[in-house]
Amino acid sequence: MNIDKHIQSKQTRENKTTGKDIVKRTKRKYRCRVRSPETIRRTKQIRRSKANARERRRMHNLNEALEKLRRILPQLPDEPKLTKIETLRMANKYIYALRQILSSGQEEETISTTHHFISR
Repeated sequence: MNIDKHIQSKQTRENKTTGKDIVKRTKRKYRCRVRSPETIRRTKQIRRSKANARERRRMHNLNEALEKLRRILPQLPDEPKLTKIETLRMANKYIYALRQILSSGQEEETISTTHHFISR
């Protein structure tokens, strides 16, 4: 390979129709730093531990949000804690029941109607 080709960042040639120089850029080839296997291993380990920490935070936030949702949903005192999917399904039914109550204009029997929709 020609060393001058790598050193030059621009080449010019004359445009025959206008008489102006056109700048043609050539790509520079950068040397990659050679890393030792130990450095590569350490880098991968650091990336993995950061990804694990992000995932733990994500799951913690998700579980916290589900716990808040469980506290909002009506539940009998002796019932066991709802699973994640049960919580989401119950919330869906509860929202549907509340929407039905609002659309029908009922103020009486709200609790029994809500319980009826949720227990389906």
